[in-house]
Amino acid sequence: MTEDSEMDDKKSNAKGVAPHLILRPKPLKTGKVTGGNEMNDKMSNAKWGAPQQINWFVMTLAACAWSMAVVAWGGESAFDADAFIQRALEVTPSTPKDDMVSMSKTVSENGKAIAEAAARRLADKSAKEEDKVKYVWLLGLAKHDSSVPLMLEIFKTSNPTSHLHAVTSRVLVEIGGDEVGAFFLENYRKSKAKMNESQKFDAMWELAMLRYAPAVKDAEEFLKIDPERYYWQVYFIFGLFDDLAVPMLCEKLSDSDALVRTNALGAIRFLMPESTDMTKALLKRMEVEKDPDIRYQLVETIEWNMLAQGEKGQQELRETFRKLLESEDKNSSAAKFMRETIASKSVTPAGMRWKFKPDSAKFDAAYSKILESGVHLSSDREDANDILYCATSKDVPKLKELRRRALYRQSDECFYDYRKLTRIIIMVLACAPEAAP
Repeated sequence: MTEDSEMDDKKSNAKGVAPHLILRPKPLKTGKVTGGNEMNDKMSNAKWGAPQQINWFVMTLAACAWSMAVVAWGGESAFDADAFIQRALEVTPSTPKDDMVSMSKTVSENGKAIAEAAARRLADKSAKEEDKVKYVWLLGLAKHDSSVPLMLEIFKTSNPTSHLHAVTSRVLVEIGGDEVGAFFLENYRKSKAKMNESQKFDAMWELAMLRYAPAVKDAEEFLKIDPERYYWQVYFIFGLFDDLAVPMLCEKLSDSDALVRTNALGAIRFLMPESTDMTKALLKRMEVEKDPDIRYQLVETIEWNMLAQGEKGQQELRETFRKLLESEDKNSSAAKFMRETIASKSVTPAGMRWKFKPDSAKFDAAYSKILESGVHLSSDREDANDILYCATSKDVPKLKELRRRALYRQSDECFYDYRKLTRIIIMVLACAPEAAP
């Protein structure tokens, strides 16, 4: 967000913020944001296919490569998928970028042909495993539904600790779809009893990346984890499920288990959903919540939630807080927060509205740059301002997908970018026009 935004740090230093529901996770002495070594170990393990061994290959195929491999056929140019794949096998970390041009475009334009050729090669029992890994990645880039049955068979029959198995798992997640989601969920339910905590998280991570709605019910068990050690699991899983998890999180705010309520509120404060159902769930919890720290966090979340509902929610916010103050301890942090909001000249940073100048070309260009960067945002990036001030409310789904993509980095530092995009989304919903003039 921009430095002049009232929303960035409004009352963020107020007393009474419960440590287990922090919006900004506690830093260690090293200054790194983390939930303990468990997270760092998980994020660096081999589950995702030995990143040092394959990242150069994946990034090369996804971002840069050669022009189409074509051969003369009947006087016309025809795409030669086998020649293309053979050339792909020659990619190395030292391949000059100048020798490559948009292979991802080639794959997207010829996905079916490449998927069929790669599948034929995968069926060859004499193929080297290192080549099979590359065929699988090509299938992932092609994202052709016809390759899913073969990929699932490789997943079932390959060594669970092998590089090929890990890469196949990741590529199936990239391809997505209900067939993949149903398989992964069935596999999770069958194997859960034999899994350790790390394996359970890995499996649910995949389902969350797939955004497979039937798996949200199974994700409830992650609301029972120790938030001091494993808050990051809640962030990653429910951050990836995003809006799909909101109805369940609303329900869990009233759960009889205090730990479940704590983690549900932590997930909500990470997502900051704008739905009116969430407003009702937060207000319902306020009726019975006794902990003053939690009450503070509830009213803070209510404010963000109602601001994101546009003018109607913003108009109702003051009245909502006036009603809550009737029964609130006047000396509590929650009461102070609500009084400050009621007394403010404008519930929203009205001075920012004039800055919104919708421009779809600028928005799309900034969006692409940020996505290509791995969703890294910083205060001095002009493109971060463009996706805010050039957006309309119709761009919110794109912004939410960009926010989810930040979590693909699989490290705790991505939470900063996720939250920054959350603030951008709220400001767009609160201030931006519905469409360009």
